Amino acid sequence: MLSPHLAAAQNKSDERSQLFDQAVACRKIADSDQRLACYDRTVGALDAAQKKDEVYIVDRDQVHKARKSLFGFSLPKIKLFGGDKDQIDHITTIVTGISHDQNNRMIFTVKGGAKWHQIGDRVVVGVRPGTQVTIKTAAFGSYFADFKGSSSMRVQRVK
Repeated sequence: MLSPHLAAAQNKSDERSQLFDQAVACRKIADSDQRLACYDRTVGALDAAQKKDEVYIVDRDQVHKARKSLFGFSLPKIKLFGGDKDQIDHITTIVTGISHDQNNRMIFTVKGGAKWHQIGDRVVVGVRPGTQVTIKTAAFGSYFADFKGSSSMRVQRVK
C-alpha cells in the first residue's frame, strides 16, 4: 500500500502529460550538454504532439474563459476544467436574441452564443436584445437569470 504522500505524488503525475514529465526530468541531468540535448528532444516532442492535437497546453486564463463559455453545463470534475479551484458561480452578459416556446416560456441567447430556456411560468417583461443579464447558480443544479431593469426567472442552458 502506498503512503498518502506517494499516492498524492502518483496522482499528480497521472494528471500531467508524460511528455511534460520527461521534459521536467531533464533538469536532473548534471552534464549541461546532455541536459540541453534532453530539453531539445523533449520540447521538440511536446511541440510536435501539440501540433497534432495530442497535447494541449493552456494557461489559467484560457481555462477560465473555457469554464465561462460552458457555464450552465454540468462539467466533469477533471483537472482540464480547473477542478474545484476555479468555480464560476455567475456570469454577466448581454441578451442577443429572444424567442418563446409553445408554452410562451422565454428562450434567450446571450453574447457568445449560449442559449437559455425559461423554467416555470413566471412572466418577465421588458427584456429585449441588448438587455444585461446576470445568470447565477441556484439550488439543485438550476440557474437564475436576473435581467437588468426587469425581474428574474429560473432557467436552464440548452446550447
